[in-house]
Amino acid sequence: MFRKIGSTSQSILIQIVDDAGLPVTGLVAATFPALYYYGLYSANPTSPNFSSQIEPLIDFNVLDPAWAAGTVYEFGNGHYRIDVPNDAFNTAAVVRIVGETTGKRVNSPWIDVGMDLSGTTVGDVATLSAAQAEPGQGTPPVNATPLQKLAYLFKGWRNRKTQTATQYSLYNDDAATVDQKADVSDVTGTTTIGEVVSGP
Repeated sequence: MFRKIGSTSQSILIQIVDDAGLPVTGLVAATFPALYYYGLYSANPTSPNFSSQIEPLIDFNVLDPAWAAGTVYEFGNGHYRIDVPNDAFNTAAVVRIVGETTGKRVNSPWIDVGMDLSGTTVGDVATLSAAQAEPGQGTPPVNATPLQKLAYLFKGWRNRKTQTATQYSLYNDDAATVDQKADVSDVTGTTTIGEVVSGP
């Protein structure tokens, strides 16, 4: 599960189970175990870098169903919606909702906050939801980021391409400038396309 840094009004689905792992149904705010969110900067799940209790817990208001921090609502089979406080998403970390009392234990997903596919924070690079310029002229890097690789794949599908007996060419958006190219050869029926390099 992923959320951007600074996300607000976020709800997630958790499950409450008993000591045997069976769903606990029929809970309302007053009968919930105390809930906390905690965040990790490292892979050590026993030592959270920050944590806070979600309080007060409040029951879902059908007359005013808008998001409100601490709201709990049962969907069925021990699954409950919890409206998570905005502060849980202020820092790049892995966040989880926890809580336990006699006969009640929380199962919740891990939430990656502020991390994109390149492993850097959302504030440092464009996210997948943002518009991306196509790669310009040049040899594609060996260790391209996931975003760069997606951009090259899209460019190769979208833009004009030509292939002669000796060269494959991928064009710029102007359909006139060769941005990338590769040598092509045919020996006894085997066609070989070389590594892509910079045009023109």
